[in-house]
Amino acid sequence: MKSFFEKTVGLIFLLVLLWFLFLFLGWVWDNKGVISLFVAGFLFLFVVVPFLRSTKARMVADTDETFAVAARQVLSGSTSVVGSSRELPTAINNSNLSQELDSLEPVSERFNETIWLKKIWDWADEFRIPEYIIPRDRDNLLAITQLDISFSYDQITYHGGDTDGDLYGEWERYIPSEICYLDNLTELSISCELGSLETIPESLGQLRKLTKLDLQLFGFQNFPEWVSKLDNLVELKLYFTKASLVPQWLSSLDKLQRLDLGHNKISELPECLGKLTNLTELSVNSNNLTTLPESMAQLTNLKTLKLEDNDFKCLPEAIKHLTNLRSLNVSSNQLIEIPIWITNLTELREVNFSSNSITIFPDYIGTMDTLERISVAGNEISQLPLSITNLENLMSFNVYNNLLNEIPVSIISYLDTVQNVSGLSHQNLKKNTY
Repeated sequence: MKSFFEKTVGLIFLLVLLWFLFLFLGWVWDNKGVISLFVAGFLFLFVVVPFLRSTKARMVADTDETFAVAARQVLSGSTSVVGSSRELPTAINNSNLSQELDSLEPVSERFNETIWLKKIWDWADEFRIPEYIIPRDRDNLLAITQLDISFSYDQITYHGGDTDGDLYGEWERYIPSEICYLDNLTELSISCELGSLETIPESLGQLRKLTKLDLQLFGFQNFPEWVSKLDNLVELKLYFTKASLVPQWLSSLDKLQRLDLGHNKISELPECLGKLTNLTELSVNSNNLTTLPESMAQLTNLKTLKLEDNDFKCLPEAIKHLTNLRSLNVSSNQLIEIPIWITNLTELREVNFSSNSITIFPDYIGTMDTLERISVAGNEISQLPLSITNLENLMSFNVYNNLLNEIPVSIISYLDTVQNVSGLSHQNLKKNTY
């Protein structure tokens, strides 16, 4: 089988011979141009053109045969031709493969698909990812809408250790960038233990159909910027990182309804957070916050706010504008009082002030008749107001570990009707320190 180079050289050589032949004929016929032109035309039509046609036909046939064989090897799982995959798609697309490959049209696209599917399957096999998470057949894999990738130490691949299970040597974890081709995904969850994953491919930003993203990224210094491209997100969780700043691009995800930034190192929330007006749930628990931005007053659709385990010394006033709020958790902070403006939250159903330094259970709490659950456990409260008996919808009340000395009989009678009461002992009310 001659190469393209050899055929090209042969054609050039033939054209040179024809040129000399034309010169010779012109000399023979005493420079009679008409006769020379006639002879040249005759030779071109009946010699050169047939030669070019036959050469092209042989080249196409050779290309078909070569790349058809290569494609079949890849499709059958052979890895011997994967190294030349950069050249194969174009060649296959320009050739006519045999009938048994006709079902794979368009050829170039499906050939590429075969390569990235194989990479995903190899990755899943390497880290023992179950088939119910990563199906090992094409149609089921392309159809998945939810993907949960959890990395733990028992899945880590060790290199350099002995065969008896000694855990010496290097280990590595990764996520293949080809996951971005699973474009039917609407929910993606990635969880990694500390140090078990160093990077996440930016190509995941191409998963534009994602509506739910859950990233538990132990050890990561910052929030991954590719998340900003996922403009259809409704729910986003970015937690267990070392990030201290919330990026400005977060405000571009204006379809968000649920946002969880818990268990990070955040010391301040940006003003742009107020642009996420569709938020109904916001969790920034277990950070280093001392205040909230004034723009949070714009989050009037917010129903759940979790601020526990921060460094608040007083309840941020931005909260008083959240008139649709139903659940507020500010436990494990440094609060010393419950402000009167909390009564503005007329839709509030659940409030948790436990593990603070509150000394007074205010009388105006009794006017909030929508309350169903109250926890003030772990404070320094010594008395309960009589107005508490006005809370007709109260179902759960926790005053565990306070300094209650006396509780009026009317309050005791009322609490007997509450479904779940913690921290009271009728036998030892004068020493209620538990």
